[in-house]
Amino acid sequence: MIVSDIDWSKSIDEVDEQLFDKYNLTEEERNHIKSSIKDMQQKGYEHYYS
Repeated sequence: MIVSDIDWSKSIDEVDEQLFDKYNLTEEERNHIKSSIKDMQQKGYEHYYS
């Protein structure tokens, strides 16, 4: 069984923060990602998250 150190049951924003922390992203890198990636939930892709 594979055990992840990411808690995938959390909200998308919380998972993002866990991944940012895991890979030691700087605040600048985090802001770049947040401003560059479209929120799929706002684009009608909610069914991918359930």
